[in-house]
Amino acid sequence: MLRTDHLQRAGRPVSFSEALGAKEGEALELNTCASAVCGRCGAEPRLYTHTSPKGREVVIWIPVDHICRVGR
Repeated sequence: MLRTDHLQRAGRPVSFSEALGAKEGEALELNTCASAVCGRCGAEPRLYTHTSPKGREVVIWIPVDHICRVGR
């Protein structure tokens, strides 16, 4: 969710992570593990981490590419 403190940020550039509300030195988690779990069969996602050029860790949960046969 984007930060709404636009009055504090008015007139100055904002980084992507700052706009998302990440604090300095914390990893930036773009989604949660729970949001990437298959809703039909419960297949767990893969964890992908990346370090930005400025040294911030970026965490992304990637849903597993599979054919879900549960409930068919």
